[in-house]
Amino acid sequence: MTAAIHDRAPRPSTFWRRHWKTSKLSWWGWATLSVLLIATVAGAPYARGAALVLATAIAAIYLARSRDMADFPTQLRVAYLGWMIASFVPVLVPFLWIQTFGTTALVFVGYCPLARLLLVLPQNRRRPLSAKYILKLIFHPPVEGSIRDVLGA
Repeated sequence: MTAAIHDRAPRPSTFWRRHWKTSKLSWWGWATLSVLLIATVAGAPYARGAALVLATAIAAIYLARSRDMADFPTQLRVAYLGWMIASFVPVLVPFLWIQTFGTTALVFVGYCPLARLLLVLPQNRRRPLSAKYILKLIFHPPVEGSIRDVLGA
């Protein structure tokens, strides 16, 4: 009987396989940014500049491809770049720590705090802004694909 219960239990690697989308180029971009931001926080002198160059390139590619700021993936990359640029202002250095945490959460568990924050904007939702909606945005587990498709409409 114990073996039957054990057979039905999910394998530990299942969770990581679901969120580590190593076959997608975009996941590798986020993973590289995460490593660069962690290196920045750890004191690596050139990691922050490299992260800025990579984030700029990614945002430019998405913007050139969609040519529309209403495109949610483009909004996300441009907002990410803006957040990173803002972190260079001395009083906003804590933004760097927040971005490092958020990017790492995205890479490891598929939870993107910035995407959820963007869903609060009126152009990204069709339902009224309420405390219930905000709590749902914050506490909804990571999803396959875009969180906007699940919670934005």
